[in-house]
Amino acid sequence: MPYEIQTYMLIDGWTNTWSYQDIDGVMRLETFVTSDEAEAALTEHLDDLHEAYWAGQIEDYDHNDFRIRYVTDATTTPTSQQTGAST
Repeated sequence: MPYEIQTYMLIDGWTNTWSYQDIDGVMRLETFVTSDEAEAALTEHLDDLHEAYWAGQIEDYDHNDFRIRYVTDATTTPTSQQTGAST
């Protein structure tokens, strides 16, 4: 699954912050097989943010803080941030 949605983080720069919980309860980074799948997921997310903003539930956001990138080294190993384990 070579495409990921990256979010611009002030300290970390462009990072994949999207994750899901697998059947065993382990949090894994979310990646997408095609750029079209990633684009559809990002569009849905931005639509949700837009609705939440206009409902007064969140502060303003910038759609430029998100991008889709092809990654050659997408990992499925959960990080300590995802599992809550200390290093």
